[in-house]
Amino acid sequence: MQVMRNVLMLLIGWMVMAGVAWSDEVLSQVPKLPRSFEGVRLGMAEEEIATTVHHAGRIDRKSARHPIMTVQPKDRHLRHIEYRFHHGMLREIAISYNPNRVPGGYKSLVARLKEIYGQPAVEDREEYDPQPDVFSVTKTIWRDDVTTIVLTRSQRLDEERKEIVLTIMDRVLQKAYEDERIQEYRQRVFSVPVPLSDTMIGPVDNRRTDSQFTSNYE
Repeated sequence: MQVMRNVLMLLIGWMVMAGVAWSDEVLSQVPKLPRSFEGVRLGMAEEEIATTVHHAGRIDRKSARHPIMTVQPKDRHLRHIEYRFHHGMLREIAISYNPNRVPGGYKSLVARLKEIYGQPAVEDREEYDPQPDVFSVTKTIWRDDVTTIVLTRSQRLDEERKEIVLTIMDRVLQKAYEDERIQEYRQRVFSVPVPLSDTMIGPVDNRRTDSQFTSNYE
């Protein structure tokens, strides 16, 4: 009986070790998502990027609080590239494609990216967009521990204005950005004066405001 128990324990131990080795091998084969495009990498400083892309075309800078640097590239496949920052660090690269230059459109791009990045975490998710001229938004999402990639197709009433955008995000910087937006929203909401009862002491529970900016990429 004792011999059988020892054999069983050895067998279980071998299976556990084999399982760990197999899972490590599988994880090592999962491709890491890219964090750069045309020499610009997530996490870079704004000043460094301005130097890197000075040759790529026209550059516009919007919003002093959370700057967006827009580049008009010379590549005919691209409409523009947006570099989005959080406190001077690059949190997102949004690559806007010219749909007329993408053979097969969104579907063919999804198929190609699946060959490169593997199976997505979310495929062809339909979302609502409040813009009045947008009637359909479809997203496919890949993610790993540090990076999220979202391919978005926006169908508009004006067929000429349809969009295909590939967004690369640093997950840590993106969360910090979204958390800051939530706090800013709370401050604006609670700066509006409303009548309060004499028994209401301290701030009102504001957890409901978090849902306004819950990330669509998690």
